[in-house]
Amino acid sequence: MSVTPNNLTFIGSASMPDGDGTTTGGAPNFAAIVNFSDISPSGTLTYYTSSASDTAATIQVYGRDGTGVIQNETKTAAQAGTAGSQAFERLLKGLAGGTTAVGDLAALSTTAVVTGTAPGAANTSGNVPPYLQLQAGQGASVALGQIIRITNNTPAGAQYHMRRIVQINPANLGGDFVAVNRDWTTVPTSATTYTVSEGMLFDILPNQVTQNRRPFYNAAADIAGGTNRTYFEKLFAVNNNTATAATVASILKQADLNTGSASIVVGAAGATSGATVIPTASTTGVAVGQQAVGTNIAPGSTVLSFVANTSVTLSIPTTGAIAAAATISLYAASSVAIVVGAAGVGSGGTSVPTASTSGVANGMLVTGPGIAAGTTVASFVANTSITLSAATTGAISAAATLNLYGAWVDFALTAALDDSGTVAARQTAPASGIGSWSAGPAPASIAVPSPQNLPNGAAPNTAGTQGLWLRLSLIAGQAPFKGSFVVRSVGQTT
Repeated sequence: MSVTPNNLTFIGSASMPDGDGTTTGGAPNFAAIVNFSDISPSGTLTYYTSSASDTAATIQVYGRDGTGVIQNETKTAAQAGTAGSQAFERLLKGLAGGTTAVGDLAALSTTAVVTGTAPGAANTSGNVPPYLQLQAGQGASVALGQIIRITNNTPAGAQYHMRRIVQINPANLGGDFVAVNRDWTTVPTSATTYTVSEGMLFDILPNQVTQNRRPFYNAAADIAGGTNRTYFEKLFAVNNNTATAATVASILKQADLNTGSASIVVGAAGATSGATVIPTASTTGVAVGQQAVGTNIAPGSTVLSFVANTSVTLSIPTTGAIAAAATISLYAASSVAIVVGAAGVGSGGTSVPTASTSGVANGMLVTGPGIAAGTTVASFVANTSITLSAATTGAISAAATLNLYGAWVDFALTAALDDSGTVAARQTAPASGIGSWSAGPAPASIAVPSPQNLPNGAAPNTAGTQGLWLRLSLIAGQAPFKGSFVVRSVGQTT
């Protein structure tokens, strides 16, 4: 029985506090799963259950609205759905409450990503995970973590099934095939209809989930001139296969936090001087908090809000008119680029000449050619140079670009499986029981400690859990921004 992608998942730890000053970490918590759902640009949720027996099961959701303020609402789940009224843009945590659920619960975006009729589906077979085939072309529109809900009763018993997408193009079946988190109770057929939505799924199998949590709940940088902050959060990678271990297992940081760049083309109406609303036909890749750069865009302008494929609202009025078809570049608010000056940098050097230090701050992570992993800005002279915390590993030529980050995530693995170690507070680093922190930009991989296996076992499989500590670094004065990072568990199977 092969280990398939739906067998490997990330769960929470016993203590994942909402604020500082509370013990963090501990043993694996199979009732808590990790969730990074957004409702883009923002929208309400509808609350579902897969079982008619759930008449008093509730879901409480906490998330940020379009202005960044944390809101929450509680609704009773229903098979046909209970409409929510609070608009969310980013989901932070969800808590199942009321009576213990008999079926799967879910809080789903009222506006679906896609809807359709499935050409086919199947349960696990050999090295092929359970999957649903989407309508032609829809695979390009969906993403990992989104939730499928079956909306008709064909075949009998299929209605109200809910499953999470865990892989796109499993076993190279095709781009419109998506693997789901567990086998179907009733396998959908070519007459089965579905929706795919952003949201939170509270599974009842293989372990009943009562919490969906985004790591680093409400973590924030200190004010400008204050202290750089580092937050720690503990998760576990787990193998839910009951018969086969995942061998040669590693944890991989596949994408770094700072990947939120995009561009928009100004619509036909253009924008007048002093405007804050910029018309645009496409907001693909746009996120609240991104820095805006372009002709007549005021320095320091960020994306305050946006209406999907209609307009972007800036935080600062434009300094002049912007013509139709002009391009405005948007960057993750945590990143800055500098261009190395004419003198360049010799191997082993720490001083980098540059004509512009706009946006640079002490403590920023530095990456680029010749930069040692983990190097930060030790100090800088405005529009003259920056001093690195570590010597360069090779010469850096003039005009080379170095990237500086005000926020980044790295990770370390616990030295043993099923680890129960804690820290006194989430700004306290683990002092023992872990290996080295990941170094450098993604991809960064750390092997599970010897014998490098995630053992199989019956649920809850505590013996098959590998602990990992995430470390979020924020420099003082870092503005709020929306970024993302990707961590995966990988290995081999029979």
